[in-house]
Amino acid sequence: MIAIGIDIGGTQTRVGAVDQSGRVLACRRHRTDPTVGGDALVDRLIREVDVVRKEADIREPLAGVMGVAVPGLINRKKNALTRSVNLPVLEGYPIAEELIRRTGLSVTLATDAEATTWAEYLAHPSRPTRFAHLRLGTGVACGIVADGALLDIYGDRTGHLDVLIVREGPEAPECSCGRKGCLEAIASGAALLKRGGAFGFPAALDSLQRAWQRGEATAKQIIGDAATGVSIAVGNLAQSFGAELVCIGGGVIDRLPALFDEAAAWFRNSHAIENGDFRASMEQSRLGDSAGLMGSALLAFAENKRVHSGPLSGA
Repeated sequence: MIAIGIDIGGTQTRVGAVDQSGRVLACRRHRTDPTVGGDALVDRLIREVDVVRKEADIREPLAGVMGVAVPGLINRKKNALTRSVNLPVLEGYPIAEELIRRTGLSVTLATDAEATTWAEYLAHPSRPTRFAHLRLGTGVACGIVADGALLDIYGDRTGHLDVLIVREGPEAPECSCGRKGCLEAIASGAALLKRGGAFGFPAALDSLQRAWQRGEATAKQIIGDAATGVSIAVGNLAQSFGAELVCIGGGVIDRLPALFDEAAAWFRNSHAIENGDFRASMEQSRLGDSAGLMGSALLAFAENKRVHSGPLSGA
């Protein structure tokens, strides 16, 4: 059986046909326009779905399901995006209902973090009992799988989880979610580009990567600060949740691999690990930028495994 997967990111949108093993049969991608309204966005998605079905040469019937991953927080009762810093035009828009009406397919709405977490979990050969995923993209989000079920860890929150607070004190940077010291304000694509721009780097993460490879001190400092924040977040997930494995992925890691390398080194050498305060491993994403697309479709196939009631302890 085949499902349609849609991953609406802060920078790119992907639409694809995905089978039950997670194999992407066809995929279309385009730049996300943060200024268009919900109706125009759905129009574009419908056109892309039609193209994907033709490109995939789908001869067997669709499973009758579509998965949609969106950046932000979801109201489960209204089945709508309630808060999105990167796509505020979609807040409150009934995207699931519109897609159901226009396609006749059942629609599973999930956050981008939930979709990528589920895909990365299924792709991991060991399927850890407690698995966490940090997605570093335009923004930063987290997902958790426990005992084979995806946890609803955000609930009615409007800001980032406590485990994603990595700086404290008066100098902690302010985050767009309204809190201070969030990992998003330090290690997201938006934050890195802003800080890099302040030091004269071109508006591309690749430029930071190249400068880091050349050994430029400013690039090493910018990436090092972000890496320290990532490793603290990983430690928080291990201590608060008991995560056995924390997977790091998203567009930032794809374009700035030095960030993962620095964070992994800091994590391995941290005082907490040396003293055995917690046990956890840290790995890079196995699926890259396809994780959201794959996960959205796989969640549609396995809706009953999408959310397991129970907030993250200490969140």
